[in-house]
Amino acid sequence: MTPPVYTTGQVVVNSGSPISFTATDASGGNRTAVFTGLTLNAGPNTIRVRGSSNSSNTTPFFQNYITVARASSTSVVSGTTTTPPTQTTISSPYTNSAVLAGGFAEGSLSDLLAMAPFVPSTNQFGSWAYGNSAKTVTNDTITIGWHKGLGGSLTILKDGSGPNLINNNASITTTYQGQTRRENGRQSDWAGYGTPFGYNQNGGGDPYTAYSPILNAQQRDSGIGYNWVAGGSISQDTSRILHYETRTINWDGGLRQVTYFKTQPMQWELRGVVDSTYRHVFYWLKGREVKVMFIIQTFRTDGQQKFRGRLQEGPFMYITAPHYRYFVYTGTNPTGETGTTGLTQINLSSPCEGAGTAGCPNQNDTGNWTSTGNWIGALDESNNGVFIVTPYNSNFVGKQFQSRSGDENSNASAYITAGPHLQNIDLPGTNFLASASYYVGSLTSFRTWYNSAGIVKMPFSFSFTPGKTNGWWSENVSGKLNSDNRYEINIGGNGGQGRFYSPEGSWMANTIDTIYVRGRFYGASSMTMNLQWKRPGETEIQIAQFNNKTFTVQGDGVERTYAVRMNGVTNWSGMIAFVKLTNPYPYGSFTGNEKFIPTYIGKTNPN
Repeated sequence: MTPPVYTTGQVVVNSGSPISFTATDASGGNRTAVFTGLTLNAGPNTIRVRGSSNSSNTTPFFQNYITVARASSTSVVSGTTTTPPTQTTISSPYTNSAVLAGGFAEGSLSDLLAMAPFVPSTNQFGSWAYGNSAKTVTNDTITIGWHKGLGGSLTILKDGSGPNLINNNASITTTYQGQTRRENGRQSDWAGYGTPFGYNQNGGGDPYTAYSPILNAQQRDSGIGYNWVAGGSISQDTSRILHYETRTINWDGGLRQVTYFKTQPMQWELRGVVDSTYRHVFYWLKGREVKVMFIIQTFRTDGQQKFRGRLQEGPFMYITAPHYRYFVYTGTNPTGETGTTGLTQINLSSPCEGAGTAGCPNQNDTGNWTSTGNWIGALDESNNGVFIVTPYNSNFVGKQFQSRSGDENSNASAYITAGPHLQNIDLPGTNFLASASYYVGSLTSFRTWYNSAGIVKMPFSFSFTPGKTNGWWSENVSGKLNSDNRYEINIGGNGGQGRFYSPEGSWMANTIDTIYVRGRFYGASSMTMNLQWKRPGETEIQIAQFNNKTFTVQGDGVERTYAVRMNGVTNWSGMIAFVKLTNPYPYGSFTGNEKFIPTYIGKTNPN
């Protein structure tokens, strides 16, 4: 019997009160387990629930764990297993069609799926064999694959007959449909981050809590905040695959086998909490390139958002530990150079063997690096490895866990991620598409391929039609869709320290003589705004001190275009990683109520 989709949850009762757990089997019938006379500890109590279709208990139709807490009073607190959030009815904020620019788009789900290889229609998940078996796709060069119990995350990536390059960490395992499943959260996928930020990131006062009003230590995050992971939670809860489909079609210049997953991710640090997100992903092979297209639907109802941008793992990859040599491109001619020209190696000191003990760090982090080629590579000592290419992003991070030796089963691992900052995770009803590539091979072959691949990066041109953020995000202040579904930034909030950032891109300064800012400002009749920008290797302090140009706006709410002349401005040179709008220092000139509703920001006069 095919196991049903089931959920975990928390039930709160008095000791001795009956607990009922119900799952639906494949034929639609309900199967119920009832526990009576239980003595409960004060803290969380975990009960394993397992049902079978025969007396020998060899064919389970559901198996799960529920958390039971003791009620704090004599009355029974009503509780049932948590139902996964379903997509709520949120009016679409979009009035314009989606436009794909630099591998990024926003729009209705139907618009975004129209850009994908196909519109999913036939769910083949029911035909996937019982257990944690793998599905694979191969061409003459590369093999990719996914294990059933890991939410559609990429678990297999091989170069020819070589070993699996993706780390899955066999030191932490659970059972999925009777078979061993590796640790959630390794592999390769997209991990979404929103606000609240978490205890460790906002002075200890910003936890993200579960939807249930009944909370315990396992339903509050310990520091990460709002974070969903397609592979599952840190407690090893499995994210549900809602749809799996594979087709062989003419696509991307040839006949391709395209594999699609729709998954409802788990919150990473909250036990048994299913997120209000659908992660769609398409995979296909093209020579040594793995093409991957993500579509993210957000329908949050928890109301805890701060409406600010956060760094995404978008996408990330855990790679076998010997690929510890991380490279980014920091030059100004990304498609015209070969070998090691223009490269910066962001190597880490090796974590200790036996990491996690006193004086021996568990991991080392490179921090954020701008790659003007919009890629990062993780290579072994022979200069072979894996590269992530994101036309919509130039910010990347590398990490090394435990040591530089090991294989796909080791706890030790290399890690690279694209790190775009996005606001969309905080904006219910919005959808975005991000299209990336993984390249498998040597540094030499990668640079040859990259130079001729014709990758179109995100242009410096952003139209803020209803519902669209264009990848722009706010820091220190809120930015959300107003009643007209226009992106509205409280630019003067937080003591005037609000900042409004562009996506992390790579734009040559000498191609942008003027930046046109069109929109509506609200505040004083005359306000001074500051345009700042970053070049590779520069810090926020350097940006604020040396990379800025002030301009005056009128705060009467009238739509206007402001031309900010950049030609000849000091430090407006080389490759630009991002621009931002902020209040000139000192911040006292803003009252806190100033707002900005952008219509267009770019290098072309919109009038």
